[in-house]
Amino acid sequence: MVWSGIADVDNVALSKAEIMLGRFEVQPARTAAAAAATAIRGSSIRVYLAAYEARALRIQGLAVLATGEPAVALPLLEGARTIDVPRSRF
Repeated sequence: MVWSGIADVDNVALSKAEIMLGRFEVQPARTAAAAAATAIRGSSIRVYLAAYEARALRIQGLAVLATGEPAVALPLLEGARTIDVPRSRF
């Protein structure tokens, strides 16, 4: 699914970033997750993309942690944890 003008933020793109991270392709995973997070932050529908933003920040934080930069990873991982993701009522 692609949202109005946010071609870089979809479930497939984030899944690919997670796969890259699992293959230890750290820099491409970090770049893809950062691009997704940036696109979401600039979106007029950001409020509806909270789960995707949290996921992108988590991937980015784990990629940074894998490069041995825990001080840089911590704010990303904390940011992912503190995003208020609405629960489905269904």
